[in-house]
Amino acid sequence: MKLLPYDTFVLEVNEPVDAVLERLRANTYPSSWWDITKLPYFGTTWCDGFKIMPVRRPLLYRPPMPVFCGKLQSKGDRTSIQVTARVSWPQSLLLTCLPCAVWIVVTVAVFNSIIAGIYAWPSIFLPLFILLCYLAGFNFLFWSIEEKWRGHLASVLTSDHGTTCK
Repeated sequence: MKLLPYDTFVLEVNEPVDAVLERLRANTYPSSWWDITKLPYFGTTWCDGFKIMPVRRPLLYRPPMPVFCGKLQSKGDRTSIQVTARVSWPQSLLLTCLPCAVWIVVTVAVFNSIIAGIYAWPSIFLPLFILLCYLAGFNFLFWSIEEKWRGHLASVLTSDHGTTCK
């Protein structure tokens, strides 16, 4: 299992760049994630790349959705697509900094009680354990969702015609 929510991979397609971009644009909604649409992605595409994110369906929870940034390079009649998957910065900030801030506040409170003469130093390990479980759960959830959407994006970009994924 990887520690950081960041991954790169390369797809090679036996089609020109224009055909790959048309297929991607047909599956990408150019507005934001809260619009009701049947398309699987929203974001922007340009002549040699894209930045897209899976559309969130109405759910009771908000899993960390990956952001896919890609660069298309023409190699004759083939296209090489370098894709980077990462977590969006607001989710990253919220899901990693908030628990760390809570742990710091609890640690300061415990040290304050130690200085006051109340020996509660073992209770500092409980917030640390909870923080580590939270970050491990976030990491596991991101990688399981990223793997699903990575396969879906690869099938959209390649349409399963003579592809290789590195």
